[in-house]
Amino acid sequence: MGGELLLRPPDALDLLRELESVKAIILGLDTWRVVPAGIIETLQSLVVDETADARLSAAEARAFIENIVPTLNLDYVSFVVADNLTSLRVNERTNTQVMPDGICKTIWNKLRGF
Repeated sequence: MGGELLLRPPDALDLLRELESVKAIILGLDTWRVVPAGIIETLQSLVVDETADARLSAAEARAFIENIVPTLNLDYVSFVVADNLTSLRVNERTNTQVMPDGICKTIWNKLRGF
């Protein structure tokens, strides 16, 4: 079962730097707003051209987070990331791929509130 990792814009920019460092291709961003009934996904989103490379997709994502998200008063963003990470490492015990430590630490720190 999967889910969405909702990040406030400043935290999303931190994660974006980590994703850039491993040349992850950002396919898009979804946006979320807090309403009295909870958190809802909005119709405002970013879809990056599927032919974009990692550098260009990160630049588009950064521009969207810095310029569009604040003007629309959006509370959270979530990333849609391509499965292109060449620096994924394999956990020998479970034989599964895991993200580079920098990204994991960034996500973990955000979840813990650091």
